[in-house]
Amino acid sequence: MHKHLIILGIAVLLLAVGLSGCTEESELDSDIPKITSHLVSYKVTGSAERVSIYYTNYDGTLSHSSYASLPWQTLLAMSSGDYVSISAKDLGEFGEITVEIIIDREVFKSDTDYGYNAYASASGRIP
Repeated sequence: MHKHLIILGIAVLLLAVGLSGCTEESELDSDIPKITSHLVSYKVTGSAERVSIYYTNYDGTLSHSSYASLPWQTLLAMSSGDYVSISAKDLGEFGEITVEIIIDREVFKSDTDYGYNAYASASGRIP
């Protein structure tokens, strides 16, 4: 019986010594990158009949939609720190173009232009 109490005491002592070297959970998590997902909506509206649209995908590549009709919109899941961008150009008509980057249902960036060959663009990093 005395032998079991000594072993139990040593185990408790080792556990206490091992735990005393641990830091708070928030310090342990600081080495792990935080990835926060956001719903990103690229939106183009206006009176232009046909536009050429470029936008940055979730993987950082550019996508192109040529001769798009307005209104136009696409949705992507992206992360904090990702670069977002959209540009739209009126294809030869006189009209108005508005581009918007909407993150989690709030307008993040926008731009409007009007006239012949109107061009609008917006970009930034997701907070």
